[in-house]
Amino acid sequence: MHSVEKKRRIVEETLRPHASVARVAQGCLPEKRKQVRQARARPVLDALHTWWEANYGKLSRKSEMAQAIQYALGRWTALTRYSVAASCLSVG
Repeated sequence: MHSVEKKRRIVEETLRPHASVARVAQGCLPEKRKQVRQARARPVLDALHTWWEANYGKLSRKSEMAQAIQYALGRWTALTRYSVAASCLSVG
């Protein structure tokens, strides 16, 4: 498996719980979707970001986990866009 694909799969697995937030918000009006995401997803995403930053430096740069964290942090804006935008329909 290509290394970018591996990193993407690790990040997807980490973010899988956020799919349930998307299901809860599905069918809601945009402003309600935004409220649900900010209340349920944003705190978890922020905690995950804090954990990634705190632990990234402790890992070997060659480890799959470190590479996945680096990949996710590099795409943080895109990863969190659904939690702040009322118009986004899903997390991926």
